[in-house]
Amino acid sequence: MLAGIREILLICTPKDLDKFKDLLGNGKNWGISISYKIQEKPNGIAESFIIGEDFISNSNVCLILGDNIFYGQGFTPILRKSSQISRGAIIFAYKVS
Repeated sequence: MLAGIREILLICTPKDLDKFKDLLGNGKNWGISISYKIQEKPNGIAESFIIGEDFISNSNVCLILGDNIFYGQGFTPILRKSSQISRGAIIFAYKVS
């Protein structure tokens, strides 16, 4: 949301779908729109682009893994700047133990 992203596709396992829907709903409470799709098997991160193909269409896209939290001092301007690129990609990483 700090990057101005307001339309989110949450991709999860079939067993977790109802839990996410109960927790997050359609996102209206936070001023966003959340849609849901299922990844039947753990076929890797890249499959999310196939699952979300119709949702993405020709739009720019941001992929965030569910076990990551993107937050930090000074991070909002970096996110906003990165959301304006028209070609290529930006990968954010953080070294952990």
